[in-house]
Amino acid sequence: MERSWTVGSAEDLGLALAEVRRSRGLTQTEAATDAGISRTWLAKLETGRSTRVLDHFLRVLRRMGATVTVSWTDELAAGRHQHGDGVVEERGEAGRG
Repeated sequence: MERSWTVGSAEDLGLALAEVRRSRGLTQTEAATDAGISRTWLAKLETGRSTRVLDHFLRVLRRMGATVTVSWTDELAAGRHQHGDGVVEERGEAGRG
């Protein structure tokens, strides 16, 4: 099933990020490790903090009539995880890859 989230602010993008992470069955620690960032930084992104530049970027896009949409499919959520580099790994039922 394809899902999407329209982004109008850094907070919206953070909420979309959290939703995608949860749909993949990942904890913040796992997602942060996969992305090569700290869990604290991921938490700040998910709550829309520390994103002033992103807010300005999205405002400029909105003023030009553009929208930003995050979309994903749930098919990876059931036991598979895709890294940012496109690598998909199977996950066992007992835990995370």
